[in-house]
Amino acid sequence: KPGKAFIGVVNRLDRLVSGVLVLARTSKAASRLSEQIRQHQVDKRYLAMLQGHWPEHIRQRAPGATRLPPSSPVAEPPGEGVELVDWIFKDESAQRMRILPAATRGAQLARLRVHWLAQARHPRLGDVSLAHIELLTGRKHQIRAQLSHYGMPVCGDTKYGGRANFSPGIALHCEQMTISHPTLKNRLTFRSSPANHWRTFPDAFGAWLE
Repeated sequence: KPGKAFIGVVNRLDRLVSGVLVLARTSKAASRLSEQIRQHQVDKRYLAMLQGHWPEHIRQRAPGATRLPPSSPVAEPPGEGVELVDWIFKDESAQRMRILPAATRGAQLARLRVHWLAQARHPRLGDVSLAHIELLTGRKHQIRAQLSHYGMPVCGDTKYGGRANFSPGIALHCEQMTISHPTLKNRLTFRSSPANHWRTFPDAFGAWLE
């Protein structure tokens, strides 16, 4: 339809991240969906494969995060998980985000909730953990920067301290997004399964990845 075509990118994913992406077919829909994002009315959930096993100081912050012992089989989701609250700052010179003290000028509040699903030992990567993450604020590189700050970078994410190869991309996947339809107002949930190369990881992760 010459002159009448419109596709608006409502949410963005980092170039190395896979998963659900929302597109708008009209400018009005784009505006309304963008406003939902600004008002934190969009529910975004990610799967992340992290280097290491979750640190004890994080486990102690939420009883639900301690249910799965090391190298355990997959069990029920670990309760409410643990909320991580930090202040994130864009370092223009280094082209990356940094976690800094709350009083830092220009730093923004960054909140996410981590549900620990399973952890195991990988013959090539060493200790790895699978986590389900609810994004409570939408800062640039937020998940990558926050988890790295707590000593558990995303597998393959060399920008934020990850050493393990995870090609293509990094082990971060937007598995689910829930939005309100821009005109009908009903809630819609979209899901995306991780790509096949995620299946090369430990058997303890298999049921969650399915």
